[in-house]
Amino acid sequence: MDLLIAEKPSLAEAIAGVMPGRAVKHRTHIEMSDGTVLTWGFGHLVEQCMPEDYDPRYKSWLPEYLPIIPLKWKVQPVAKTASQLSAIRGFLKTATRVIHAGDPDSEGQLIVDEILDYLGNKLPVVRILVSDYNSAKVKNALANMLPNTHARYRGWSAWALCRSRLDWLLGINLSRAYTAAARAAGHDLVLTVGRVQSPTLALIVARDLAIENFKCIPFFNIVANVSASGITFTAQWRPRDGQPGLDQDGRLIDPAVVQALQARLAGQPATVVDFVAKPGQRHAPLPYYIDTLQMAANDRFGYTAKRTLDIAQALYETHKLTTYPRSDCPYLSTAQLAETQPRLAAVASVLPGLAAAVAGADLTRVSPAFNDAKQAESSHHGIVPTVNERGLTAAALDEAERNIYELIVSNFVAQFYPPESFEQSSVVIAIGDERFAATGKRVTAQGWTTVFQEPVDPDGEADAAGNGSAESAGKQPLPAMTPGAVLSTKSVEALPRKTTPPPRFTEKLLLKAMANVHMYVTHPQAKARLKEGQGIGTPATRANIIEELKSPKRGYLVVKGKQLISTPEARAFIAALPAVATDAGFTGLTEQTLDSVASGAMQPEVFIAKTVELVTTLVRNAQQAPLNLPPPVRHQCPKCKPGTLRKRRGSNGPFWSCSEYENGCTATFDDYRGKPRTTPGTSKARKTTASSVKKAATKKAAKATASTRQPKRGA
Repeated sequence: MDLLIAEKPSLAEAIAGVMPGRAVKHRTHIEMSDGTVLTWGFGHLVEQCMPEDYDPRYKSWLPEYLPIIPLKWKVQPVAKTASQLSAIRGFLKTATRVIHAGDPDSEGQLIVDEILDYLGNKLPVVRILVSDYNSAKVKNALANMLPNTHARYRGWSAWALCRSRLDWLLGINLSRAYTAAARAAGHDLVLTVGRVQSPTLALIVARDLAIENFKCIPFFNIVANVSASGITFTAQWRPRDGQPGLDQDGRLIDPAVVQALQARLAGQPATVVDFVAKPGQRHAPLPYYIDTLQMAANDRFGYTAKRTLDIAQALYETHKLTTYPRSDCPYLSTAQLAETQPRLAAVASVLPGLAAAVAGADLTRVSPAFNDAKQAESSHHGIVPTVNERGLTAAALDEAERNIYELIVSNFVAQFYPPESFEQSSVVIAIGDERFAATGKRVTAQGWTTVFQEPVDPDGEADAAGNGSAESAGKQPLPAMTPGAVLSTKSVEALPRKTTPPPRFTEKLLLKAMANVHMYVTHPQAKARLKEGQGIGTPATRANIIEELKSPKRGYLVVKGKQLISTPEARAFIAALPAVATDAGFTGLTEQTLDSVASGAMQPEVFIAKTVELVTTLVRNAQQAPLNLPPPVRHQCPKCKPGTLRKRRGSNGPFWSCSEYENGCTATFDDYRGKPRTTPGTSKARKTTASSVKKAATKKAAKATASTRQPKRGA
């Protein structure tokens, strides 16, 4: 009997769908008529043990226990999926061969390998690589399986395992070292360190400091309003080389030069020096993957990345109206073109408002989104509508689900419309001895923009010049002009401007920064590796990382509207951390070294030994480095006076109790926005004993330990 272990249920179902014979689905598996069993994980079914699982004394976050280095690494079942792991154990007892069906990447390789290792598998294992759920592709994958001992697969597994242990060693040890330092300074904080979390927080801190230290520079834009063929357009002055009155960035800052230019050019005609008009096209935006969907939803509706992910997961799992959401790829395979008609029919049935757009779609059109080579680079594909086998309508969705569904399907429908066509033009004119330039765009055919218009980006990175001109947008209409033609100059204006700071991070901008973090890195090799690897974190884990940073229990960020603003504690923490913990370049260089592990050029034991050496040094430095956190806010106990109130977490949520509870003070107060409610009449009655307060404190420490678990996929 063959036992196929897939990374997730949907993959097992796709494979079962192309196998001969009848398939019967059970809660934990699918059984084929020939006896083959297909089962699955839900991502990782086993996880790394925590420090206290190695030694009970590690329940205490005492600095003298650091660094914690496991001599023999251990894993344990993930509690919420333990029954699925138990089912796989049973299937292995009657199987004769295992088919490994993890996703075709390093993490997918490890997910199934670690299940087999944990269960002590001795059976032969073959590997199937499925990157496209299309039936023909899945059949081809079944026909081309290789032994799981193939060097490529061993390399993938070693890469992911070493990455996981690296994150454990860094996260556990540095989180405990800096938390111990904070508590020694009187702070009741848990300062977590993560290979992705810390560089992400560092991006926000650096942006906030840049904004707050920004010095505004006033300058002038010289513009000419010129008329040709009855159309008036705006052209920007272009200073010549050696032009006086400019600062080092080419901005005109000298008012005397401004006045002289205006006086000299007033009333002068404009002569066309050069005019170019070229036709252009703009294809519809590619289908969404989770990063771009989260950005669009944050921009359009203000949804957090986590909320968008949850909604997309519901559309996929609960309503079965869209495909797998945790995708990192916007492309589709050409084989998926065969499913276009039922997918579009589903869109019209769920959203009648798009029925006309569906009716106007050209099903023979193959947009750039259908690209086998690009799609094959990922184990996933763009998020698109399904065929709606359950016959759902919009009434089955709440408002947020409809909003996300419409985003997804609009991009898909647009693939079957022609590109937007336009004429892009540019002109250079002379007024006196000065040059001015303008660009313009004239739409000649709307194409896919009849399906939906892209919104103006309110969160776009600010133009350092802050000119906000029509020329910068390039969308003003320009009539056709001939070199040598003389135009009418309506006016020459000096527009006062000032430089503006970069915008605060929103979740949209932060997701974009995480995906393009190579732009913030100077080390050339690290920069190249991060660009190749699509940044820090993965599209599937970035939302959880942002949520963790926003968590009130961390105290790293304040959320104001869409803006994410770092707290003084976060800034002090980032300032105290070593560069390897806050610089995304470290992730790039680490992944480059992990590539050497995967290729066999470096043994995993050597990589871990080097990591242990680094962590040992970092822990020593953390215990010696100053941690200049703001002074902790102390709340005096109004009952006993000498005691101070400390925040605890009980079965009914957070509350505050006196530090002198062991000496008999049983005062407790409700928590209100992170502070104790000590005013008369506001504290609810609580039945609290010294032992229950102590139990709450112990529970808090245990939760803090658990919170240092690292996100699974590259986080």
